Amino acid sequence: MLLSRRFSCALARAPSLVRGRPLPLRAAPATPPAFRPPPRRLMSSSSSAGWQHASRPPPPPPPPHPGAEKDQLFRGLEAALGTTFSSEPLAPPPQPMILVISGPSGVGKDAVIKIRDYMAKGHDIVLRVDIQGAATLREILGESAVFIFLVAESEEALVKRLIHRKTETADKLLVRIATAREEVRRMQNFDYVVVNAEGKLEEAVKQVESIIDAEKAKIHKRRVNI
Repeated sequence: MLLSRRFSCALARAPSLVRGRPLPLRAAPATPPAFRPPPRRLMSSSSSAGWQHASRPPPPPPPPHPGAEKDQLFRGLEAALGTTFSSEPLAPPPQPMILVISGPSGVGKDAVIKIRDYMAKGHDIVLRVDIQGAATLREILGESAVFIFLVAESEEALVKRLIHRKTETADKLLVRIATAREEVRRMQNFDYVVVNAEGKLEEAVKQVESIIDAEKAKIHKRRVNI
C-alpha cells in the first residue's frame, strides 16, 4: 500500500513522462490566394489623386465667405479671376454739345465765333433763336447741334397767351398767329419737340434736361464741326 502511494506521487511530480498525441499538420494550399484591390475610397485618396493633379491645373483659390470683410472679399474675387479690377471709367467722357432752342431773336455770324470760344473751353452752348435763326444754324452746324422746338399745348392756348400779354394790337396779333401756324409746320426740321404748357414750366425744363442727358449718354455722339 505504501509503495503504491509513492509511485502515484512520483507520477504526479513528473509530468514530462506523460505525453499527449501530436497535432496533425495542415498541408499548404496548391495555389496562392487571389489578389484583392484596396477599396475605391482608399485609391482615390492615394494614387488616383496624384493622377488628377498631373492631368489638370489646380483650381483657383475660392473667394472668402460672404460674411468676411468687404476688402477681403474684393481681393479674393481678384485672386479667383486671376486679374485686378480696373478703376478707369467704363463710359467715355461726355463731350460739349450745342443746344439750339427756337426763340424770339435771330442769330448772326458773331454768335458762331462765340460758340467756338466756348466749345474750346469745354462748355455746352445753349442758343435761343427764332425759326429763321434755327434754319441758319442748321445750315452751318448740320447734325453737330441738337435742335429743340418749344411749342404751346394747343393753338388756343397760344392765342390766349398772346392776348394776355397786352403788348400787341389786334392786327399784329393776326400776323403773329399766322406766323406761328407757319412755324409749327417746320417742326419736322427739329430733333425734339417740348411742350411748354401754361403753368408747367418746370416740366418743360426737366424735359430739356433729360434730352441733354440722353444726348451725352449716347454711344455714337454728335461730332461738332464749326
